[in-house]
Amino acid sequence: MSSPSEGFMFNIRPTRVSIVDRPANKRMFLVTKSQDTNTMDEIIQIITETEAANEEQLVEALKSAEKDNGTIDAVVSIYRTLNAYRESITEEDLGELAKALKYEVPKEGDEDGEAEKKVTEEAEAKKAEEEAEAAKKAEAEKAAEEAEEAKKAEEAKKAASDELEALRTKVADLEGKTRRDELAKLVAGLRVGKTEDELVDALKAVEDAGGKIEPLIEVFKAADANIRASLGEIGSDLPGQVSEDVYSQLEGHARQIMRDAEKPITFERAMKRAGEDHPELMNEYYK
Repeated sequence: MSSPSEGFMFNIRPTRVSIVDRPANKRMFLVTKSQDTNTMDEIIQIITETEAANEEQLVEALKSAEKDNGTIDAVVSIYRTLNAYRESITEEDLGELAKALKYEVPKEGDEDGEAEKKVTEEAEAKKAEEEAEAAKKAEAEKAAEEAEEAKKAEEAKKAASDELEALRTKVADLEGKTRRDELAKLVAGLRVGKTEDELVDALKAVEDAGGKIEPLIEVFKAADANIRASLGEIGSDLPGQVSEDVYSQLEGHARQIMRDAEKPITFERAMKRAGEDHPELMNEYYK
């Protein structure tokens, strides 16, 4: 059982009194019964082996921070030592200790400043991210607009090209029709066993190939004269009014004769035979 006087000292005979800046009056401090029998190493050993106040909270905090056992034991030993001398060790002393260990000692108000700095940095980072996103979006929109404009320009170019090509085709068709009309006048009324369109096609093919059509027209006219002479030999000596319908019928019979002939036969001879086979048409032809 502890005696009533435990923790208090009586009948102390000091050997020396020193004048100090920070006296330990009314403060708890560690003393030993005999400085000769207890070295400082022994004192520190006793302190580090003795559990200090609030030590459990410190250990739990270190474990939560996932510190290893060696680190926890070292921190606890330091805590026990500092706790034993807490009445004599000041905040300035701890600051000096931190400087010696090259730890950054936060100044008063630094925590609030760091928090504010962190908030500011986060806000700036968010603003920079938003600006970058906005710039990216604007660039994408600009690229889309440029692509759309390029597409419209290409479509307009194609439409203009198609319109120009259609106009050229129309002009060519008009020029071709005009030329065909001119050629049709040159072969109008000629009877050579071909229709007027067929004669025009023949002339146009020669002309498109770079040839001259005049010799071909002369051939058509000569053939027409031969055909008319052949028809005159088997008909009346008196020329009559030409019937286009009768001629078409005779021409049809002549073409059939040409198809049925065992050997090739000219159109003129076929027309002559058609007139012989169908005298009624010849009579109608020369009425």
